[in-house]
Amino acid sequence: MPRHLNFAITSALASIGMGLQRRAGEVGLMKANAQRALGAIVLRLLCLSALLPASVLAQQLWFAPGDDLEVKGIISHPDFPRLFDDPSVWPTGLAHVNVFQFRAPYLARKPEESARYYGFLKAHHVEIGVAMTVLPAESCGQGIEGTLPRRNIADYPRRIKAIAGIDIDFVVMDEPLFYGHDYNGKNACNFSIADIAKGVADSVATIRSYHPHAKFILVEPEQVLSGGPAELGEFLDGYRAIVQEYPFSVRFDVLWNRDWRSQLPPFIAMLKARNVGYGVIFNAMGNIKEDYAWVAAAEENARDFVASIHTKPDHIVIQTWQPNPLRNVPESDRDTMTGYLKLLIEHGSVTWTAQNHEPATGPLLHAP
Repeated sequence: MPRHLNFAITSALASIGMGLQRRAGEVGLMKANAQRALGAIVLRLLCLSALLPASVLAQQLWFAPGDDLEVKGIISHPDFPRLFDDPSVWPTGLAHVNVFQFRAPYLARKPEESARYYGFLKAHHVEIGVAMTVLPAESCGQGIEGTLPRRNIADYPRRIKAIAGIDIDFVVMDEPLFYGHDYNGKNACNFSIADIAKGVADSVATIRSYHPHAKFILVEPEQVLSGGPAELGEFLDGYRAIVQEYPFSVRFDVLWNRDWRSQLPPFIAMLKARNVGYGVIFNAMGNIKEDYAWVAAAEENARDFVASIHTKPDHIVIQTWQPNPLRNVPESDRDTMTGYLKLLIEHGSVTWTAQNHEPATGPLLHAP
């Protein structure tokens, strides 16, 4: 199916509208009658779309491979530019991915390359997601993931827009609740949930001043939130009270070595009660050192998740922030990142069904 169901509906409406106009000219219908007829058809199509099973509604496929940004003298994934220089090395993945995710520092520090990559992705109808730190902290949080001084938080979206010329479609908010409230290591902030909601909401306003149409996705390690679903729910409600909307979705950073099968369903139920969707990262643990072993473990985690969690996520993320897999391409090699992506697209063993929420035989990922 098309990348977005809305595109199909819009195309159908346009065709019907032109047909009505032609018919009106042929039989001499009054303009008002044609407009009423078109309105009735629009209403019927919208009602039809509401009745479509979830299995045919758009489930976003995100791709977040390792990049070639130099960190402490090391470039972890040197073939990253090939994703944008040579479409022939990952045609299956490129045809199916809805959103490509970058790190904010990459786009800000490599604006020329990023502008070119942005043009490539837009030409292939792929949206842009950017992982950003959104929790402001001035007197704590030094060296802690998920926190930055306010001026640094504001600097990334400004540079991405003003220098690289990129309009961000999605902002992935990098674990502000865990690192702001639950983390107890060195330089921990231990903010209240209300203070975190206020700080994150301030960052959302700042980012939207540069990227007004960006949608925000919250990612958290749900299994280690000390207050469980109630803690996440309190944060979401506090966020909504200020921003006037919930995040577009909440993404699970699954700890695969814990009892996620019993720990995650209560979070999904809490989100469903608020009409908030969820996403999941299909990756492997960081202690794996070989590419083939990482891919095998990630594939097993993906299959186990689909077999165990019967509520379909609204987005799936194929991501690594580890050294493995070292290579991103070509997709013909299953031990690369695009090889893993292609594997899930073409040869997954199960999927979600819409009406009974039980696993069924078929591709793991829905075609876009």
